Amino acid sequence: MKDTVWKIGEAAAKEYLENNGYQIIEQNYQTKYSEIDLIVKKLVPPGGDNVLIFVEVRTKRSSTFVSPEESINQKKLKKLY
Repeated sequence: MKDTVWKIGEAAAKEYLENNGYQIIEQNYQTKYSEIDLIVKKLVPPGGDNVLIFVEVRTKRSSTFVSPEESINQKKLKKLY
Protein backbone atom coordinates (compact mmCIF):
# COMPACT_ATOMS: atom_id res chain seq x y z
CA MET A 1 0.00 0.00 0.00
CA LYS A 2 2.77 2.45 0.95
CA ASP A 3 4.46 1.90 -2.42
CA THR A 4 1.26 2.69 -4.26
CA VAL A 5 0.61 5.90 -2.30
CA TRP A 6 3.99 7.48 -3.07
CA LYS A 7 3.81 6.47 -6.72
CA ILE A 8 0.41 8.13 -7.07
CA GLY A 9 1.68 11.25 -5.33
CA GLU A 10 4.78 11.46 -7.48
CA ALA A 11 2.79 10.97 -10.69
CA ALA A 12 0.33 13.69 -9.62
CA ALA A 13 3.16 16.11 -8.80
CA LYS A 14 4.86 15.42 -12.13
CA GLU A 15 1.63 15.95 -14.07
CA TYR A 16 0.86 19.17 -12.18
CA LEU A 17 4.32 20.58 -12.87
CA GLU A 18 4.24 19.65 -16.56
CA ASN A 19 0.79 21.23 -16.94
CA ASN A 20 2.03 24.44 -15.31
CA GLY A 21 5.03 25.18 -17.49
CA TYR A 22 7.79 23.10 -15.91
CA GLN A 23 10.10 20.75 -17.77
CA ILE A 24 11.05 17.51 -16.02
CA ILE A 25 14.84 17.16 -16.13
CA GLU A 26 15.20 14.05 -13.92
CA GLN A 27 12.92 11.78 -11.94
CA ASN A 28 14.13 9.70 -8.97
CA TYR A 29 17.67 11.06 -9.28
CA GLN A 30 20.10 9.12 -7.09
CA THR A 31 22.76 11.03 -5.16
CA LYS A 32 25.47 9.46 -3.03
CA TYR A 33 23.29 9.72 0.08
CA SER A 34 19.70 10.09 -1.05
CA GLU A 35 17.21 10.41 -3.88
CA ILE A 36 15.66 13.55 -5.33
CA ASP A 37 12.13 12.86 -6.53
CA LEU A 38 12.02 15.43 -9.34
CA ILE A 39 14.42 17.95 -10.82
CA VAL A 40 12.57 20.47 -12.94
CA LYS A 41 13.04 23.82 -14.59
CA LYS A 42 10.50 26.49 -15.33
CA LEU A 43 10.09 27.12 -19.04
CA VAL A 44 10.78 30.82 -19.48
CA PRO A 45 10.68 33.11 -22.51
CA PRO A 46 13.93 33.51 -24.48
CA GLY A 47 16.36 35.67 -22.54
CA GLY A 48 14.78 34.74 -19.21
CA ASP A 49 16.61 33.07 -16.35
CA ASN A 50 16.43 29.28 -16.16
CA VAL A 51 16.28 27.95 -12.61
CA LEU A 52 16.60 24.33 -11.54
CA ILE A 53 14.11 23.30 -8.87
CA PHE A 54 14.59 20.24 -6.66
CA VAL A 55 11.25 18.70 -5.68
CA GLU A 56 10.66 16.39 -2.73
CA VAL A 57 7.21 14.83 -3.13
CA ARG A 58 5.44 14.16 0.15
CA THR A 59 2.34 11.98 -0.01
CA LYS A 60 0.22 11.15 3.02
CA ARG A 61 -2.47 8.60 3.70
CA SER A 62 -4.08 10.55 6.54
CA SER A 63 -5.99 13.82 6.39
CA THR A 64 -3.92 15.43 9.17
CA PHE A 65 -2.42 18.65 7.81
CA VAL A 66 1.32 19.18 8.04
CA SER A 67 2.99 21.98 6.12
CA PRO A 68 5.59 20.98 3.52
CA GLU A 69 8.33 22.56 5.61
CA GLU A 70 7.35 20.47 8.64
CA SER A 71 7.32 17.21 6.69
CA ILE A 72 11.02 17.35 5.77
CA ASN A 73 13.39 16.87 8.69
CA GLN A 74 17.00 18.01 9.12
CA LYS A 75 18.34 14.55 8.29
CA LYS A 76 16.62 14.66 4.87
CA LEU A 77 17.90 18.19 4.20
CA LYS A 78 21.50 17.26 5.08
CA LYS A 79 21.40 14.39 2.59
CA LEU A 80 20.96 16.91 -0.22
CA TYR A 81 24.31 18.55 0.50
